[in-house]
This record gives sequence, structure tokens and C-alpha cells, in this order.
Amino acid sequence: MNFVVISELVFGKVFWDYSNIPFNLGGRINLLYCFFWGIAAGTWMRYGYPLVAKCMGKLKSRIRPWMTAALAVFMAAAVPAHGTCGRCRWHRPRTSRRP
Repeated sequence: MNFVVISELVFGKVFWDYSNIPFNLGGRINLLYCFFWGIAAGTWMRYGYPLVAKCMGKLKSRIRPWMTAALAVFMAAAVPAHGTCGRCRWHRPRTSRRP
């Protein structure tokens, strides 16, 4: 089971649905987006990651654990904050509809 299935079971909501796009698998993924994510991943591995690894190598070894801890705290705070904002948006009544 992946995160999407677990979150759909827990929250009872479908977070995205690709069932209207051709070549989809259960409405969760589709061939078109897989193609673009593959290009993005290849570009990251070819150009982005070596640059980040080079910069991380230049950092002093005593700074790296503190940097990791700071980023972990940031992520621990950001994930619930984004979830809260998303819940507010989904439950907000729509005030006007476009014709």
C-alpha cells in the first residue's frame, strides 16, 4: 500500500483522479505524467544532484548534522501546516461559481 491509498482510507477523500486521461492505472497514475516525471528525474540526476553533492562536500563535517536536524524540524512543521491549509480549502464553502 502506498501513501495515497492509506490517506484515501483514513480521510475518505480522493486527492487526485486521472481516470479521465488516457492510459491511466486505476485513476492514480497515467502515462503522460510518467513521461514528464521521468524527464524531470533524469534532469535532476544529471545536473541537479551532482551540484548539490558538490556543495554538501564543501560543508564542514560538523555543520552537516545540525543542518540535517534543522531541515528535519522544518519538514516536521511544514507537513502538518500544509495539511491544515488543505483541509481548510476543501471544507470552505464556495461563494460564487463561474458560468
